[in-house]
Amino acid sequence: MRVEVRWTWVDDEASGDWNQTHCLYAFTDPESDEILYVNSAIEENLRDRCESSDHDDLWRSLRGIGVENVGVLIGLPRLDGAQRRDPALLRELTTLLINELDPSGNAEDEAGPEVPVRAGLEVACAGEWPYEEAIFVAL
Repeated sequence: MRVEVRWTWVDDEASGDWNQTHCLYAFTDPESDEILYVNSAIEENLRDRCESSDHDDLWRSLRGIGVENVGVLIGLPRLDGAQRRDPALLRELTTLLINELDPSGNAEDEAGPEVPVRAGLEVACAGEWPYEEAIFVAL
């Protein structure tokens, strides 16, 4: 199964993207665009996830390496109706990206056990994705 995820920078505090649910998001180093953390916003909207106290340890860790602010990317999977709202699939997409990118901030994440990813799941990152490598496949 191939899933295209269209990534967009969320620069404006008034952007409607902050209200999105059922999406992926990434925190980046604002100087290098290196992805530091990847997760999904399922029940809460993007703004609530970004401001969650769940990230307190992450913020401390990032400050420890000199990152005071982060860029925010939102990833919207291009899926049909029910699939787009499937929390299990969103978690699989997130896990696949974490496994492939190995963001330093996810090492600090204590969200729980890793979600198994079905063999053959493919994520194709498009839009404002900051890396040349954009297709990731679960083996």
